Amino acid sequence: MEKLIVAGANGFIGRHLVPALAKQYEVITVTRRPESIDGARNVIWDGKTVGDWAKELEGAFAVINLSGKSVNCRHNEKNKAAILNSRVFTTEAVGQAIGQCKNPPKVWLNSSGVSIYKESFNEPQDETATEFDTDFLADVTKKWEEACLKYAPETRKVLMRTSVILGLEDGSYPLIAKLTKLYGGGKQGSGKQYFPWMHVTDFCTIVRDTLLQNDQISGPVNMCAPELVTNSEFMAAMRKGHNRSFGFPAPAFLLKIGSVIIGTEASLVLKSSYVEPAVLKENNAEFAFPSIDSAINDLANR
Repeated sequence: MEKLIVAGANGFIGRHLVPALAKQYEVITVTRRPESIDGARNVIWDGKTVGDWAKELEGAFAVINLSGKSVNCRHNEKNKAAILNSRVFTTEAVGQAIGQCKNPPKVWLNSSGVSIYKESFNEPQDETATEFDTDFLADVTKKWEEACLKYAPETRKVLMRTSVILGLEDGSYPLIAKLTKLYGGGKQGSGKQYFPWMHVTDFCTIVRDTLLQNDQISGPVNMCAPELVTNSEFMAAMRKGHNRSFGFPAPAFLLKIGSVIIGTEASLVLKSSYVEPAVLKENNAEFAFPSIDSAINDLANR
């Protein structure tokens, strides 16, 4: 079996992705603390420097870097520094490790984010877009991608601009599902803002079967479902999936107050990210859950 390295494997996405990859690869996870994930062998790194872990990349087929502090927190100066550094430092460490290999990985998939795109309500943006936002998260994403692109010129690199990933264990879905069941599943803010999303199962299968296998894919790839929905449409699907005919709406001012109380940022909900997965569609990526109704029904019925 070909060897595949996953850095940052102990997060929500990594814990789904590693077992999916282990069906076809010898998987080595790289984490800051000892972790046991089914189907994988674990090595330790500090997330900043090239150490003994780097020898695992020698002769590997691919390396996937999922590292990065969650943006679901208050964006104060301390957290901003951690959000940026946890992405740039880990990416640079992976790039430097690849550069030291005599037989480097053929493929490097590095996490990125759809937050790089400018806010839009009426014009979908795909991977060809060149006008980006100027807010904090967009700036972080630009630096994140630049850190990847400056290393390993002989390795095919894919920048996975990841949307909101829906799953039972973590991320946005569990909290929104709880609110919906308590009749808090109305629109958030105006409800007109676009909400890019992807079912975690589709994320894993597309990484394994499309991004790793199709050597024609490189550069940015929008990791989101083909159905583009607004917040109102997303919340309607949540109510339908959880058998609630009504949900109290949450005006923008209440979201801003509530975000302070629960320690997050209202902009994560209020910003309109109208993003289209053009590369995935052009390369015939298969989605088990292409519509928001199918994704919510699957999660709600488990």
